[in-house]
Amino acid sequence: MFTKYKQKAEMRLIGDNVEPLQVNVKANIILPPSFYWFKKLSLPVKSVHKIKKLLPSLFESFIPPGEYSYSVYKEGEFFYAFAYDDKAIIDQLAKKGLLLTQIEGVYFAQSEFSNSDQDIILDDAKVLHVKDGTVITIPREWVKDAKEIDLTNFILSKHKINLKEYGHIIKTDKLYKFAVVLLIFTFITFGKYFFVHHEVQEIQEKYSRLFTQYSLLPTMMQNRSVLKHYESVYKRQIKLRQIFAQLISLKLPNGVKLSAIKAQDKTVSAEFTAEDVKSIDALQNLLSKITNVQVQKQSNVLHVEAAL
Repeated sequence: MFTKYKQKAEMRLIGDNVEPLQVNVKANIILPPSFYWFKKLSLPVKSVHKIKKLLPSLFESFIPPGEYSYSVYKEGEFFYAFAYDDKAIIDQLAKKGLLLTQIEGVYFAQSEFSNSDQDIILDDAKVLHVKDGTVITIPREWVKDAKEIDLTNFILSKHKINLKEYGHIIKTDKLYKFAVVLLIFTFITFGKYFFVHHEVQEIQEKYSRLFTQYSLLPTMMQNRSVLKHYESVYKRQIKLRQIFAQLISLKLPNGVKLSAIKAQDKTVSAEFTAEDVKSIDALQNLLSKITNVQVQKQSNVLHVEAAL
């Protein structure tokens, strides 16, 4: 049996200088303070969820105008709040040769190095320095014992952020409003679907009862064929009755009588007999007023035929 081997993600601390990076697998990126704004807050609020709503106003006078995302977590009595520009970070990482598809996770230096007691070399010009629990950058020439950090076995915190590639185009609040509208529309659509589905089931049940009650054939096509046949029979019977009624209701001349009448597949035939030819002629004139009737005279016998 084969097992799928998943490579461990690399870890990179990104410096402020624009230097291309090479990654062989996906990388966890740690960003220095130049990529975000940070505030350590003590507020009479217990829930992180509640303070998230306050973050835009808390940073409003602190950062330049723009479209920002916000993150916050709590340690002890303090809230650690961050504001960052997704697009600016994505653009800077792209300049260093890193695409979002190559990034496993993004972290801030504040959440990863705030407990460090050692200055960490960031690049040729700067180091990361912790002052009163806040990670800042200072010129490298200010310290002599800064060291490069080995991230091979470094354990990251749980404070990962997710960069929104189109966060600068669509505001989160507008996206939520759109999602709510879409959700309402979905509920209405599903409601209509279930209503129509229920109506269809009722109609199908009525059809089933009718089919059983009147012993109908299994398919509508068969039933339509039967209906067409009986409609044809009905029309023939109506025409047959009309012809019979016309022939029987004739006011026959004296000495003339209806001696025979019969219906065949497509015709109705009748036979009138008379005591003399003169009476037959009078009847022939009378029958000429009836349309679609053919008359044939033989001596004192008159043969009549009408098509159905």
